[in-house]
Amino acid sequence: MFGSVRHKVRAVEPVPLKRVFFWAFYVLGSLVFVFGLLLAQAPRPVHDKDFRLELVIWGSSFCFLLISLLFARRIPYVKTWDSEDPPTGAYGLFIVLCFLQLLFCLYALVSFLIYSVRS
Repeated sequence: MFGSVRHKVRAVEPVPLKRVFFWAFYVLGSLVFVFGLLLAQAPRPVHDKDFRLELVIWGSSFCFLLISLLFARRIPYVKTWDSEDPPTGAYGLFIVLCFLQLLFCLYALVSFLIYSVRS
């Protein structure tokens, strides 16, 4: 009874590493980005000109998001779609969000550098 019916079993294919790295770097960069925004809400002493912590936070967020964008460039350009599914529209949305976060990080880094040089 059970032996006569054969089911076609489809093997689960592994997720490509470029997608895993895209999401890992995007999530890490976004968490550091949110931490930088929360740290900016904390009051600073009046004459405190030391911005090393802020530069490290915004710089690391910039690097993580830039690496994420570099991995995102390679996701839609696969020679065959047999080995992996084509990317959905969610990738486009997250790439735009990543680019906007990257621009804000660049703005924060430039403003901290200008303020620290002027002082």
